[in-house]
Amino acid sequence: MTSGASATDGHGHALKGTLAMVAAVILWGGSAGLAKYLFQRDYSPLIITQTRTSIAFVLLGTWFAWRDRSVFRVARRDILRLLFVGVVGLAFTNFTYYYTVSEASVAAAILIQYTAPALVMVYMVLVAREERGSPIKVGALGLAMLGCYLAVKGEGASLALPGWSLVSGPATAICFAVMIVGSKQLLRIYSQWTVLTYLFGIAAAFWLCVHPPWAVLAEGYTAPDWGVFLVFSIVSVLVPYILFAVSLRRLDATTVGIVGTLEPIVAIVAAWLLVGERLTAMQYAGAAAILAAVLILQLRGSGAEIPEEHA
Repeated sequence: MTSGASATDGHGHALKGTLAMVAAVILWGGSAGLAKYLFQRDYSPLIITQTRTSIAFVLLGTWFAWRDRSVFRVARRDILRLLFVGVVGLAFTNFTYYYTVSEASVAAAILIQYTAPALVMVYMVLVAREERGSPIKVGALGLAMLGCYLAVKGEGASLALPGWSLVSGPATAICFAVMIVGSKQLLRIYSQWTVLTYLFGIAAAFWLCVHPPWAVLAEGYTAPDWGVFLVFSIVSVLVPYILFAVSLRRLDATTVGIVGTLEPIVAIVAAWLLVGERLTAMQYAGAAAILAAVLILQLRGSGAEIPEEHA
């Protein structure tokens, strides 16, 4: 294969990875507003977090139990890593994020969560040494962080963190960074279906220990309530995490995190389209900065990885 062909393949994988993450962000961004609405309807952050991962596991696990049981095969040496990423990376990220949304605001939760790419870059470049640092990446990260702040601040929403959200806010950034890095490392060993099935299953088992089935049944949720949980699980976990895994297979961890900062833009555009909220100059500037960061990475092919296919 010539160097030109290799470069073309690299750019192609980068584009697919970027588009997959953009699609995931669109679903996550839309789900944040929906979650806030559900909290206002007296659904607790705990039940939303628990059901979204548990239902996703039931759907994915049932499918592969029927179609391809090889998905469940993992090496014993990787079980502890799967447990750590499933509990800290997935379960804790979801709970701390939605707790912050319920106690503070969607804007505050998003802004804090998307400081995670900076943590990812520091770890992957300086600690694990699995990525190369570059002025392009650092510049794109700075632009994305600035854009995220401008987009959220321009909305006029309070960025205060009352009560325990002062703890849950920073925790969600750390846990999301663990999710990105841990998933990336696992995807070098296993298929995306194996990784997602185990992470969903581990998170579901963890929440059953925290909030057992009899406690859930005692809440008296109706069939329409479970319909809400099913739809929310599909649009906020199952589909976007599949896209997230596709992106991690094609891009390095830092680049995935940077592309993820598009989520505030998704939330802003959704508010403009759905309820006619007026966009401020600061929000336009924030959107431009984030889009510029993603575009720079894409045009320069930064972060592209050509993955090996797993069975």
